Amino acid sequence: MRAVKPAFFALVASVYLSGCTSMQTVEQSPEFIQSEIAQGRILTQGIEAIVYTNKGKKFAFMVTDVSNGHITGETADDKRIVRIAIDEIIAVQSEQISVGKTSMFAGSALAVSAVASTASAVSAIIP
Repeated sequence: MRAVKPAFFALVASVYLSGCTSMQTVEQSPEFIQSEIAQGRILTQGIEAIVYTNKGKKFAFMVTDVSNGHITGETADDKRIVRIAIDEIIAVQSEQISVGKTSMFAGSALAVSAVASTASAVSAIIP
């Protein structure tokens, strides 16, 4: 039982952490999206994003900076630096925290932990 515990808890933790965020489309006009980005409300440093431009291009990256009319980021696959003028952005999908998923996984993780602790305690008492 003791050898299984670390692997089991690692699995529970990975499921928990992966379930906390999801990509959400910002369903607004390009002008609204551009204004919100410029004011730091939609895309901020550290957020994963997919950005579509008026030139027909799609960029997927982690935001590293939003300033001087541009958004800068780094792609996950090849670590390429991306710099896009905010006024070229027409659509955005960004990483959003899901309170429902986070609560569900946190509750599940606590329940599994409680059951595992109880089983461990019982097995220590009963040979």
